[in-house]
Amino acid sequence: MSLRNIIREEISDFDWVKEIKLIPNEILNIDKYPPGDYKVWLGNIPKEQQLMILDHIIGVIESNDDLHTSSSVYSIRDGISDDSGYPNSLSFDIYPPGTAYKKKSIIVAMMAWYPKQEEDKDEVIERCRDYFDNHRDTVLNTVKPEE
Repeated sequence: MSLRNIIREEISDFDWVKEIKLIPNEILNIDKYPPGDYKVWLGNIPKEQQLMILDHIIGVIESNDDLHTSSSVYSIRDGISDDSGYPNSLSFDIYPPGTAYKKKSIIVAMMAWYPKQEEDKDEVIERCRDYFDNHRDTVLNTVKPEE
C-alpha cells in the first residue's frame, strides 16, 4: 500500500468535519445571560459538534467559580458519547444565586432522537421542532447578554 492510499483513507475518517458548524454565539456567552428560561435549536448536527457544544458549556461552568449546574449536562454528554441520544435542541434554565443553588445556576435539558425507540429520525426531529417552536422559553439568540 502506498503512502498516498494511506493518507486518503485517513482523510476520509474526518468527513464529519465538513458538516461542522460553529458553536452558536449565544452558547459562547451562556454565562452572561440574565436569569430566565431559554432555548436554542441545534438541528440535525454531527455527534462531534454536539460534543463540542456540550464540552464548551461544561468548560464555561466549571471554569467560573460563580456558576453551578446540575448533573443533567453531564448525563446528556454521556448519552451522546455512547450513541444513546442525538439532541436537536437544548434548554437552559438560568437561575440567580440563592434560588436553585447558592451560585448562579445554568441547568441544561435537551430534546433528542433516541435510536433505540425505533422511530424515524426525521419524524422525531420534526415533532421536536414543533414542540420547540411552540414552547414558551425565550430563544437564546434574541436576548442581549449582560456585559
